[in-house]
Amino acid sequence: MKNIPHQFSIRVYGCAVKDSHVLVSHEHYQGSYFTKFPGGGVEFGEGLHDALIREWKEEMGLDISIQAHFYTQDFFQSSAFDAAVQIVTVYYLVDILNEKQLEILDHRLQEVRWLPISSENPMTFPVDQLVFEKLKSTFLL
Repeated sequence: MKNIPHQFSIRVYGCAVKDSHVLVSHEHYQGSYFTKFPGGGVEFGEGLHDALIREWKEEMGLDISIQAHFYTQDFFQSSAFDAAVQIVTVYYLVDILNEKQLEILDHRLQEVRWLPISSENPMTFPVDQLVFEKLKSTFLL
């Protein structure tokens, strides 16, 4: 089988929802700009929760409490940055414990903002797009 990914990247993201808004990040990486949920790659030796807590702290200086599992991708998706890498993504609902201390610490982050869940889907990546729609159906009546 040709063109089959030979590596996996486990990714974990947090969906912080407040007053019908969700926190999203606008980032710049490898010459592209994109909108996504905060989070990132799981490092060897980390669990999903540990990785998510670390990512939020490293990127935005925020402490979070993980409330519930929200979604796990169950279909094939290659990385947008390397077609030879298959990604597996997991999303959690999170609460921010120190929102007033939000500070962009990662040079790739251009902006972090609260986006109305009712807005048109702004997400760049396919799995994030699916999760944004799932947030709409879960939090908007």
